[in-house]
Amino acid sequence: STKSLWRGPIGNLLYRNRGGALNHIFDRSMDLLLHMETRRHVDPENHGFDPAEANCYVPSEWWAVSYVLARLPIGEDDVFVDLGCGKGRVLRIAAGYQFRRLVGVELVPAVAEQARRNLGGENRVEIVTGDARAAKLPEDASFVFLFNPFSVDVLIQVMERLNFFARQTGRGLQLLYHSPVHHEILLAKMLVN
Repeated sequence: STKSLWRGPIGNLLYRNRGGALNHIFDRSMDLLLHMETRRHVDPENHGFDPAEANCYVPSEWWAVSYVLARLPIGEDDVFVDLGCGKGRVLRIAAGYQFRRLVGVELVPAVAEQARRNLGGENRVEIVTGDARAAKLPEDASFVFLFNPFSVDVLIQVMERLNFFARQTGRGLQLLYHSPVHHEILLAKMLVN
């Protein structure tokens, strides 16, 4: 299974080599194998968006997301949301687990369209083009993923919105924050039921 693959020697090898040539080769190979284009960076400013609010698209490493997801208690009723989903790499990885549904929110329309192309055929995945501060979250969301997609001000607004969502729905959200540049803000705005 996908989960056992990443808990074993492959996950451990890539973890020890994180950031190295082996990971770059692995990322490129996965894109080629799955007929995806997720590697090229995208600057939102080139698409008319304020660089003070949206960070440049940089993909999460295949191994890192897989390594973490393999260690989580994911159930058949869980719903995965990726805020700032970019070209859909994390959603593709998460689709290998038993999530009932997966939703990606992406600000830049051209990048959201690339995510749709990359995830064609994944009927459990929905890509929403919009601002994470305003996009409607699924009421049954249980996991929320971020890979540092926003500026500090936007992150604060998103965290406040996630807190409100959790209180309003009475659901606990598990937040997965890859590369937590704004770790201190995350702790200050921690989700509470």
